[in-house]
Amino acid sequence: MSHDDFEESIEALFALQGLNARVFVDSAMKEVSIAYDDILPDDLAPMLILDANGLQRKTYEYWQMHRKGIKFLPSREKSYKGFTVHHWNRGAGNDAYAEENYRDLAAGVAKTIDSDVPKDEKVLVVHRLPNHFRVDMKDKILGLLKSDPKRVSFTTWGQHTATNDFVDHKHVILVGTLNLPDAATEALGLSSKKQDVGVALSKEEFYEIRRGELASDILQAACRGSVRKVHGDTCPPGCHLYIIHSNKSAIDGESLFQRVFPGSSYEIWEPIIAPPSGKLQKAFVGAMLDLDRQPTGATIQIKSLLEKCEIQNRRDLIVIADAVGPYLEAEYGIGPIIDADTGKVGLKQFKPW
Repeated sequence: MSHDDFEESIEALFALQGLNARVFVDSAMKEVSIAYDDILPDDLAPMLILDANGLQRKTYEYWQMHRKGIKFLPSREKSYKGFTVHHWNRGAGNDAYAEENYRDLAAGVAKTIDSDVPKDEKVLVVHRLPNHFRVDMKDKILGLLKSDPKRVSFTTWGQHTATNDFVDHKHVILVGTLNLPDAATEALGLSSKKQDVGVALSKEEFYEIRRGELASDILQAACRGSVRKVHGDTCPPGCHLYIIHSNKSAIDGESLFQRVFPGSSYEIWEPIIAPPSGKLQKAFVGAMLDLDRQPTGATIQIKSLLEKCEIQNRRDLIVIADAVGPYLEAEYGIGPIIDADTGKVGLKQFKPW
């Protein structure tokens, strides 16, 4: 532990004096002490709070329900008709920013800027702050760009609010999303409900808080660009948001983005098709290529495919087929069809030949 980390830990322990605390085990199986303190004075009201994220964050609703004293004022919902959200469903957390893993992210963003964004329009890229674990994504993307780098601006998560510097940028790319640590999410929910720290949030409450904070940060980051403006009764035409977000986070991207940007269009975005990884995925791809060499319409029994690929069950088979489907389509022009009724697997053809 470094001196700075040690000093930070001591300060955190000191802050827990006089508070009820609980040891919380997060998704990475790390033990964290959580507590909260009521720092707002009882006579704070009346106060007018203007928060563009007020409808996104569950904390206000919990505050209203459990702490009382807060009232929502009428607010007109903005339409994002004409705004397009492009979603690359893959992880972009700390591991994806590591020296050995960052290349697909950087290449995908650079490729999109070069091929999908008009040459005379500006782009804002929001990425994670580099440190000794994470590469500087700005440098990596700029190193791969073929078009004019002067039209591309960069900022980091944490600096994604309260600035008008990028208001003329119609294209915003979020290289990953900002997720609170599990312990911080739990503490935020408990404090907004004024709930005893010894009583854990339900799973539903936990994910409501997480979705609300994630939605708030996505809205803030996107609205650094031109989409924050109003054009008639909607946003300016030609605005695009590209988000790298994994649905494996238990928060479905499409439904989340529709909640944040009502009326917007949703498109799958896959600038880089990941090749199969691991023994099972590679075995499944091999089996599909073997099937493709057979006469048109040939099938294989699901049971035989499971044995051939050493896959444990049908559920795992479906997960693997979904994972490598884009790769099979992009590289070989084929896609698996799993027919549970007949117990067979066939192929659909995308080949132009």
